[in-house]
Amino acid sequence: METATIETSVLDTPVLRFDTARSFVQEVDAVLFFARLGERTLRCYMTRAALVAYFGAEEDGGPQSCLAAFDRWVACIHRIARRCIGQRGFPLQPVVITVDDVFRAIVAKACLR
Repeated sequence: METATIETSVLDTPVLRFDTARSFVQEVDAVLFFARLGERTLRCYMTRAALVAYFGAEEDGGPQSCLAAFDRWVACIHRIARRCIGQRGFPLQPVVITVDDVFRAIVAKACLR
C-alpha cells in the first residue's frame, strides 16, 4: 500500500484535522468524512455495521440513523480515525473504519483519550 509522509508539528504530533462535513454513501454503506493533513485530503468511511454495533445507529433505520449516531459520537469517531490513519501512515487510499477497528480502539482505550 502506498502512503504519504506525515508531517509533524514542533511537538512531534501529526497535525491532522477533520472536516465537519459528512454524508452517507449508499454504495459503500458508510458515512463519509474527511481528514486533512496540510494540503492532503483523505476520505474516511465509518461503516454502518460499526455505527450499529458501537454507536447506537438503528440497523434498519436508514442513512439518517447512521448520520445521527455519527454526529452524537463524532469526537470518539475522530479519535478512532486518527488512530487508524496513524497506524496506516496517512494512506493515499480511503480509510474504511470497520467493526474490528472500533473494537481494537476500545481495547486500546482510544475513545477515552
